[in-house]
Amino acid sequence: MSEMTSRKSSLDRLFPIFALTGTIFSLLIAIGSAVNGFYHLSNGRSDQAALVAWSTMAFAILFLAGIPGAYWSLKALRGKSLPLKKPSTRWAMVLVIIPLGICLGSASIFGFSNPSIFQAIGYVLAITTVVFTVVLILRWIGPPLSPRRVWGHFLIGLYGIPVITLIGELLLFIPSLLLLGTGLMLSSEGQALLELLTNSVYIDPAVLNESMQNLIMEPWVIAVIFVNLAILVPLAEEVIKTMAIWPLLRRKITPAQGFLGGALAGAGVALFEALLISEPGETWFMILIGRSGTTLMHVFTAGITNWGLVGAIQDRKWKRFTLTFLAAVALHGIWNASSLGAGLAGQVILMEPEGPAVAYAAAVACAGSLAMLAMTVLTLVGIPWLARNLVRAESETI
Repeated sequence: MSEMTSRKSSLDRLFPIFALTGTIFSLLIAIGSAVNGFYHLSNGRSDQAALVAWSTMAFAILFLAGIPGAYWSLKALRGKSLPLKKPSTRWAMVLVIIPLGICLGSASIFGFSNPSIFQAIGYVLAITTVVFTVVLILRWIGPPLSPRRVWGHFLIGLYGIPVITLIGELLLFIPSLLLLGTGLMLSSEGQALLELLTNSVYIDPAVLNESMQNLIMEPWVIAVIFVNLAILVPLAEEVIKTMAIWPLLRRKITPAQGFLGGALAGAGVALFEALLISEPGETWFMILIGRSGTTLMHVFTAGITNWGLVGAIQDRKWKRFTLTFLAAVALHGIWNASSLGAGLAGQVILMEPEGPAVAYAAAVACAGSLAMLAMTVLTLVGIPWLARNLVRAESETI
């Protein structure tokens, strides 16, 4: 079986431009970052060099990920037939990169010089392999797709959705910024911070950090942050993730293909966030574990939302789409709330190692961690189960 591409559409012409733009842009940033890293390293600035090494590798991965998409899209543009097949199980050998990355990240244990650079390299290798492994499992279990469609879904998640999401979240955050600005002027902690910033010629970083922490721990500030991260951000992201199948809604695609397309785009989003939002340091291994769970969450929520959207557009099953979308937003919101709650609880424990607040903070941290663990197990089981059942249901109707 193959996908015939003799008839050119606007999508056939736009996808190569999209893939090449993201690939070239990533390459240029990776080269610039590498030059900057060598400059810091030659001047003995190992901490800055580690940060630059992380960003260099991150954009190098974004560049490498774009090459197959550009290749297959250009091949399709030339009218070549593209095979509908699944990847070989020999690709499972890439799993050896995960322990390799963990060993590199643990370089400080073996007394290597510049351990922070090895931590950054180890984290990037490990998390990239985790995302790649999730994609492989999806491809093995899900319906066969052409390489162009596979990379198209993935690159939409890697290059397109994060940019659109950033713009949307900035617009959604405007009311919160106004509320935070008003709170800064009215609250005692906010006034203290403003006075420190405006009336001091030299600001002690320790004093500034303490003032910022006191402000962040204000109940009204926590409420604003929770509303944004647990409600507004999930709503915006889950809507934008449906971009994964927008170009195909006029064509006859199956629910299984809709789920797989959304899941692949969710994997692209997860890789982008893992590489460019998280900053690996001494806690790189915990970040790796957390980001692995986040990857499963993005894959599952994007998959069920796009599955529901295919049913709504092609079979008028709007109730199913509504339920899947609300479920995706709820899961995403619970994940963000749990992560934020655990993080803030940790800050409380650091600020007040003794006192009644510590017990409450420990309980919040424990509850948040358990919620994230439960969601990781749910998505780990739910992704292959749903993919298998959708493929089985379609095979029985043929």
